[in-house]
Amino acid sequence: MRALRLTFGLLTVIPVGAIGDVDRHLARKAILLAPLVGLVLGALAALVVAVVHALVPSTLGALLAAVLAVALLLHWFGVCGCGYGVQDGRVGLNEEGRRGGAVQRDG
Repeated sequence: MRALRLTFGLLTVIPVGAIGDVDRHLARKAILLAPLVGLVLGALAALVVAVVHALVPSTLGALLAAVLAVALLLHWFGVCGCGYGVQDGRVGLNEEGRRGGAVQRDG
């Protein structure tokens, strides 16, 4: 149960409470449960999209639903990290002469 709470705590904005100490074994279990979080978030996002699209049946409603689903369910630091990773190598060199994603690799 702690692994599931850790997974949701890391990947979403859903409050899960204190986890306590995390060792390698618990971290491994939590990462293996990540697809389950994606399944739950996908179902919740589909529900948000269906409700908003029923209230505002247009292209604007669909766009609003998608934005709301992402804004309400995902951990923004993770979303930004994914965006940073996607642009890695596409924007040329930064001020230090390194590729864009070097910060993710080097810390």
